[in-house]
Amino acid sequence: MAALTRTFTQLLVDLRYLADIEDQTDRHPDARLEHLLNQGWRELVELLNESGAGGDYTTATGNCTASQAYITRPTDLVWLAGLDITDGDETHSLQPMNLLQRNEWGSYEGVPVAFTVQETTKIHLYPTPDTTYAYTAIYLAYEAVKTGASTVDTINGWEDYVITYAALRVLTRDDDDEQFQKVFALHQGNEQRVKRAASKRLRVGPAKRLDTRGMRRRQERLARD
Repeated sequence: MAALTRTFTQLLVDLRYLADIEDQTDRHPDARLEHLLNQGWRELVELLNESGAGGDYTTATGNCTASQAYITRPTDLVWLAGLDITDGDETHSLQPMNLLQRNEWGSYEGVPVAFTVQETTKIHLYPTPDTTYAYTAIYLAYEAVKTGASTVDTINGWEDYVITYAALRVLTRDDDDEQFQKVFALHQGNEQRVKRAASKRLRVGPAKRLDTRGMRRRQERLARD
């Protein structure tokens, strides 16, 4: 599949054509249609993540604090794809941990090996850091609002999902049931096509139950050595 870059102006033209509203600029102004396209684009990004394709990730770096069980969550974070900790010359990736295990580490402190996202402002680390470690968070950020000249990079054809998403909302307002049914069938086909293609790309595993007791014992043995 080839990469494709298109502007929101181009998507807007395609939307007007599909919804048959090319001359209805008063009833359906560009600003309103751009809002619907933005909703559709964010819906596409969420669909790609749910289907395992990942996305255009952002990184945030910082240092965790000794004896503090969390780091600050990026304000624009939608979904945390990965979290790395640097311990001396080594960098390792933390495992997403089942939230039900959040109390199993107790008061033990060491090199973090797992994380949970529990709150809007914090990412919790397990065990609690015993000293300062540099970290890198890899995550999907909230999409900035796009307008006419804004460009979107996607896989060829995936923008059709955004266009049919927006067209369905236009046709709902116009009470055009016949065209709605046609576009709805197109949208369902686009959704399945996106899911099939997404499932063939990089897939990040879900949070899983970890052997926290074994991990803790290994850390304690290393600390003694």
